Amino acid sequence: MSGRPRMTVGPSVLLFSPLPPPEGGIATWTTRVLSAHAFARLSLRHLDSSLRSGHSQLGRGSIVRRLAMAARLFPVFAWVCLRTKPDVVHLTSSGFPGFYRDVVYIAIARVLGRRVILNPRLGAPGRFTRRAPRPLRPLIRLAVRACTLVAPLSEEIASELRGLGASDVQVVPNCIDVREHPLREKPRPDVLRVLYLGWVIPAKGVPELLKAAARSTAWSLAIAGPLIESAWSGEPPEETVKAKGLSGRVWFLGHKSPDEARSLFEHYDVLALPSHTEGFPNVVLEAMEAGIPAVATSVGAIPEMLRDGIDGFVIPVGDVDSLVDRIERLAADPELRLRMGSSARDRVIERYSIDRVAAMWVDLYRRVAGR
Repeated sequence: MSGRPRMTVGPSVLLFSPLPPPEGGIATWTTRVLSAHAFARLSLRHLDSSLRSGHSQLGRGSIVRRLAMAARLFPVFAWVCLRTKPDVVHLTSSGFPGFYRDVVYIAIARVLGRRVILNPRLGAPGRFTRRAPRPLRPLIRLAVRACTLVAPLSEEIASELRGLGASDVQVVPNCIDVREHPLREKPRPDVLRVLYLGWVIPAKGVPELLKAAARSTAWSLAIAGPLIESAWSGEPPEETVKAKGLSGRVWFLGHKSPDEARSLFEHYDVLALPSHTEGFPNVVLEAMEAGIPAVATSVGAIPEMLRDGIDGFVIPVGDVDSLVDRIERLAADPELRLRMGSSARDRVIERYSIDRVAAMWVDLYRRVAGR
């Protein structure tokens, strides 16, 4: 557990959230907000909720085994709540099935008299309602109503939570540390360098991206991120690249550390993220901050992040035709790329900088603690 000495200018907060490894969206968010200057005004303690399983273990192991691993943290969480008596417990949740574990943490905090902010960091709508097992829906509703405040990543999820009877719902976006970048020179119109960055799994739209690459010769594609072999039931992506004759235009860069991943944007012109589901993807924020446009699907908070045709392009899930069309438009128009990239960076500075979003969290902590 990490923490800062108690300050008199703000409430005491226990942040229960994962840290790397493994790398992932929530762990990246945790690292960023813990560095925020605004949090220095709080008495903030952080308890790492990570189970320390790497990408190679994603989805493996029985549910019983994974629940047993999670249960080891229950007494630790209870002891920290008893010992530190925080005004607010900030609980991040990656969604289902992990939310059923998080119900226990909500119950522990409420029994001990702590106010709870639930921060569900998922993007797929209906997971709390129609897509949840019917026998468990009353438990979900009870847990959501037990929280003092619920802070999802998008308005779509916020609407769903209000329908479950959440008493206070406030959308809070992801954030990013804004860095200095050299002005981008006008890239050569005959070479468009497209980057995919994330887990190399079908749910991230990698099959659609490879289909798009096979239908257009106007761009090259680099795929960066850990390949999760267990997620591929059919032909693995490397074999698809060979079978389609794409070996000269598609490359697999492998797993990258967070710093290595951020540095990749300096060498590419467009980010492609044709995911089937997302929350508030850090990779889109990173591309926007680096000043390059993104072509991404209309899932999670992406339509709220990217203004279609202004900061990048937003396309339907699974629509390979639209994916090819938008990337080819960017390949044919360097000025459009530069204009979109500049607009995307301005939007990040205005709405998603660490200091701005951390200040939102400080205001919420004070509001919840004051009840």
